[in-house]
Parts: sequence; C-alpha cells; structure tokens
Amino acid sequence: MSAYHQIFIRTTKAEGEIVDDITSASGAPLERLAEKHNDISFGGKAGGTIVEVEMSHDFEDEQDLQFESYPILVTIRNIDSNKISEESAARSIFEALQHIGGYHMILVFNLQRLLAQV
Repeated sequence: MSAYHQIFIRTTKAEGEIVDDITSASGAPLERLAEKHNDISFGGKAGGTIVEVEMSHDFEDEQDLQFESYPILVTIRNIDSNKISEESAARSIFEALQHIGGYHMILVFNLQRLLAQV
C-alpha cells in the first residue's frame, strides 16, 4: 500500500462549493468520476499532481488523529512518487483552503503523521 499526503476536511459548505474551492486551491480541474473508481467522487490533475476527493470515508480515529471528525478526504498524489513535491502540493492546497476560509482541516502523511491542523 502506498503512502500519500491527505487533507481531511470538515465544513458546512455545499458539495459544489467545496469542489470549486479545491479546484481553485489545487489548480486541478475536478471532474465527477464514474462509479468504477470506488469511493472517489471527484478527481483531477495539475502538472504532476493528482487530486482525488471523497465526500465520505470510513477511516476511524487513530491515536491523536480524529479522522471521524473530518468527513471529507482529499488525497494528493505525485505521478512520479516524488514525496517532496507531493508534500509541497499538499501544503499549498491546505494553505489555499485555509485562506479561502470555512474549513476545519488536518493534513496528514500516510494516515499516521499529522503535518498541520486548522
């Protein structure tokens, strides 16, 4: 199983506004994905970064990571598996969403390490 950077989000915004904000924050035009992509609701690509959005997830709380409090999941992947670039993109999206406002978030790596929280 691969390790990725992920942003878990809690907000009262509507789905359309969330998708628009993540598109703006990531530069990746998000499109609704077909059912064959399992739980991934929206996906897009900007340069070497792939952004996937799930409007719900099944992750349970782990130690200090309260995943259940953040129902929306954004996974950021680098197509070359460059973790430095992937983290940079994830932090940029996180900070852009923070600037947009209306989001409570945690940024994690590999579902184990908390990198940021607002």
